[in-house]
Order: sequence, then C-alpha cells, then structure tokens
Amino acid sequence: MAHIEQALTITVIGMGVVFLALIALMYMVKILEWAAGAPAAAVAPDGAREAGGDTALLLAAAVGHFLESETEALFSVPVKRSRASAWAGRARIGAARHRRNL
Repeated sequence: MAHIEQALTITVIGMGVVFLALIALMYMVKILEWAAGAPAAAVAPDGAREAGGDTALLLAAAVGHFLESETEALFSVPVKRSRASAWAGRARIGAARHRRNL
C-alpha cells in the first residue's frame, strides 16, 4: 500500500510540474509576442471568412498529394539463422520442455 501512495504522490507532483511549465511557457510566448510587437491574433480577410469550406478542401488536397507522392524507403536486411544457432537451440528446448510437462 505504501508503494501505491508513493506512486500517486509522484504522479500528482509530476502533473503539477508539467502544468506549471505549460503556464510558464504560455506567459513566455505572450511576453515574446509583446516584445516583438506582433499582433496577438491575425484577422482573416472577409473573403476567407465566407469561404470556410476552402480550408478543408485545401487540407484534403495537401494530404492526398503527400500520401501519393511521398514514399519512404524501407531498408530491410534479410536475416538467416542456421539450425545450429543458440537462439534456435533454446527455442527447440523450450518447445520440448512444454511438451514433456503436459
């Protein structure tokens, strides 16, 4: 029971540290935006507000393009083991031990 209490205490402390770090990061970003003179929120032009479906179409087109054009090179090295390898021997011993105990 002592281990569960200790685990819960550590979990709560960890969550608190992460929460405080995120709050500190939020304020750092706000300070940096203020120091740089950047606007807090960019205002979209009137045409962009009216055509809200264009964003979904644009994202779908981008995803489709990258799914069709981006291919990852997969490099696989063939592994061949002989029946005399230690790994195969342990597997055979384990299989035989299982059959013998039944």
